[in-house]
Amino acid sequence: MYALKNQFLLSMFLFLLYCAFSFTPSVILPHMVNYVQDPSVPYWHGILYTVFAVLTSILGSLCYYHSQWQSGLLGMKIRTMMMAAIYRKATRLPKGSGVNSGHIVNLFAGDTNLIFDGMPQMISGLISPIQLLGAVVFLGFYVGYYCLLVVVVIVLAFPINVLMAQQSSKLRYAIQQKADVRLKLTTEFIQGIRIVKYYAWEKPFLKNINSARDGEIDRVRSLCILRAGVMFVIGNTSSIALGLVLLFYGLWGGKLKIDEAFTVIAIMNNIRLPLSWTSIAYLLYTYNKASIDRIGAFLKRPERTPYVFSDDSRPVGSISIENADFLWTSNEPVLKNINLEVNPGEKVYVVGKVGSGKSSLVMSLLGEMPFSTGSVCVTGKVAYVPQQAWIYNATVRDNILFGSEYDKDKYDKVVTATSLLTDFKQFHAGDLTEVGDRGMNLSG
Repeated sequence: MYALKNQFLLSMFLFLLYCAFSFTPSVILPHMVNYVQDPSVPYWHGILYTVFAVLTSILGSLCYYHSQWQSGLLGMKIRTMMMAAIYRKATRLPKGSGVNSGHIVNLFAGDTNLIFDGMPQMISGLISPIQLLGAVVFLGFYVGYYCLLVVVVIVLAFPINVLMAQQSSKLRYAIQQKADVRLKLTTEFIQGIRIVKYYAWEKPFLKNINSARDGEIDRVRSLCILRAGVMFVIGNTSSIALGLVLLFYGLWGGKLKIDEAFTVIAIMNNIRLPLSWTSIAYLLYTYNKASIDRIGAFLKRPERTPYVFSDDSRPVGSISIENADFLWTSNEPVLKNINLEVNPGEKVYVVGKVGSGKSSLVMSLLGEMPFSTGSVCVTGKVAYVPQQAWIYNATVRDNILFGSEYDKDKYDKVVTATSLLTDFKQFHAGDLTEVGDRGMNLSG
C-alpha cells in the first residue's frame, strides 16, 4: 500500500485543483451581471470574462476526470493486491477449515469490487470538506455571519446520515453472508448438474437456492430504501440551508443586489456537490469497512503448518514417516503412530476398506493434513495424480502440456508410454481436439 502513495497523492491534488476551479463561476458571475447591466463597460470585458470562464471550466473538467481515472487505477491495484492475498491464503488453509467455496468466490467477486468501485468517491469525500469550508467562508463575504446557518444545517443533518450509513453497513454485511450461502449452493448445483439431472433433483436444489436468494433480496430491498433516505437528506440539505440563509438575512434587514443574489445561489451550488460527496463517501466507507472486515477475518484464519521436510543425506525419491499422528478437525488422530519407509524405485500399494485412511495417508505426504506429532521426510519432487482429473477447456495437447513448452520428441515419448495414441485416433482432430471444462465431452 505504501508503494501507491504517489498515485493517491496525485489523485488528491488533481481533485483539489478541480475544487479550486469550481469557484470560478461564483467569482466571475458578479462581473458578468454588471457587464450586462452597465452599457458603459467595454465589450472586450465580456469577451475576457467568457474566455476565462470557458478555460477554467475546461481545466476543471480535465483535473476532475484525470483524478477519477487515477483513483480508479488506484482502486484496481488495491483490488488486485487483495485478490492475490485472498488466493494465497486460500491455498494455505488446512483441510477442514470450514471455509466454503461460496465464501471465497464472494470475497473475490463481491467484497473486492466494492472497494474498487468506491475508491473515486472516497477521494472526493476526503477533499470535499475543504471545498465546503471554502464555500462557507466565501458566502460570508455576502451574507455575513448568516453563513453559519449552513454549518448548523449540515451539523444537524450529519447524525441522520451517520445513523442511516451504519444501518446500511449492517445490511451490507448481512447481504454478503446471504450471498455466500447462495453462491455455495449454486456452485454445488452446477458442479453436480449431471447427477442432479440423473436423479431429477432440480426442484429441491432450486428451492434451496431460491430460499437463500429470497433472504438476500429482502435485505437488498431494505438497503435500497435506506440509500434512498440518505440521498433524500443529501439532496435537500443544501436547499434548506439556502432557504434559511436568505430568510434570516432578509428578516434582519439584509438586502442583496441582483449580482450578489446570483453569486449566493452559485455558492450554494458549490456547497451542494461537496456535501453530497462527503455523505456518499461516508456511506461507501461503511460498506468498504464491512468488506475489509470480512477479508481481514479470512486472512487471519490459521494456516496449515509445514511439516514435510527434505533430508539431503537421504537418496532422492525416498519417503520416511516416523511415529506420526495425523488428524482432521477433531483432536482425535485419524492416523496414529504411522511408520513408513519407501526407498527409491519401489512401488507401494496401500490397500484398505473405505474410510480406513488411504487418502489421508497420501494427503499427509503432501503436507495437506493437520499434523500433531512425529516426522515426515520426503526427498525429491512429488507428483500427485488425484482420483478425479482436472481438465480445463482447451485442446487435449494443451491439457497434457499444462503450460509447458511443446517438445515433440518428449511429447511423443509421453503419449506412447501412457498409451494415448489409440485414444487420439478416436478424436476427430487427434490431440488437437477441443475438450470442455472438466472433460465434459470425453467419455471414460
